[in-house]
Amino acid sequence: MKNFLIIALSVFCLSGLSQSVSTEKALAKLKPFWNFSESIRMQIQDTTKQEWKSVIEQSYNFIILEVRRDISIFLRVEYQLQQKELKIYDFYCANKKLEKKLKKECQIFEKPFDWHAAPKDSFKLSQDFKNYLEIADRIAEKGNDISAHPTNFGRIILRKDHVKLLQNNHRNSRSLDHKDSYFMRDLSFKIHYQKQVKKKLDPIAMGRYFIGEMEVIFYDGSAKSQREAGNRIQKQIDEEIENFKGNKE
Repeated sequence: MKNFLIIALSVFCLSGLSQSVSTEKALAKLKPFWNFSESIRMQIQDTTKQEWKSVIEQSYNFIILEVRRDISIFLRVEYQLQQKELKIYDFYCANKKLEKKLKKECQIFEKPFDWHAAPKDSFKLSQDFKNYLEIADRIAEKGNDISAHPTNFGRIILRKDHVKLLQNNHRNSRSLDHKDSYFMRDLSFKIHYQKQVKKKLDPIAMGRYFIGEMEVIFYDGSAKSQREAGNRIQKQIDEEIENFKGNKE
């Protein structure tokens, strides 16, 4: 019986690992939401005569669509994946006259959705951008003890000029009962679609790196007993930096 449980657990773990989706594929699955948000944004700009921006965020079972500027939000739609089907979980529109119309349009995504299904469309990404995504995936894989899905990131944020990937673990960080076993770890990547002006590393900004054009920020203030994953992440970051330099030489 014991051996059976060990085998069953091993199969479960392996199947769980195989369920991870690459960030490149996740972005492709989010492209219809971006296209839709941009079309809605244009409608809103025509109505308000003001400039607005699209933001798409994926976090666990949620896909969030926003049309906003700075701290002002005109439209926010939260879709939740429920039993393999997307449903509108929350809806906000600042303009009550447009609310009914826009909500009806946003219902277009209330249908079956599968992260693993082949995407019908994808962003036109440069090879450099794809390489950065692969590097980010390799690093994040070392620290996915937060049950993030479908990728190894807890949040993916799409904006017009860049993509941001975040993996955070703050488990028990506010609990007085876990002062020797809390997590306080933050990992993020920022990748611009277009090449940026070369930046110099700020020696004061500890935990800030650049792998080519990709900005990496990593901090692990976890209890000493909970730094195993953080150590793996740091080691992978160091290896990716050296490998990138070696490939460029």
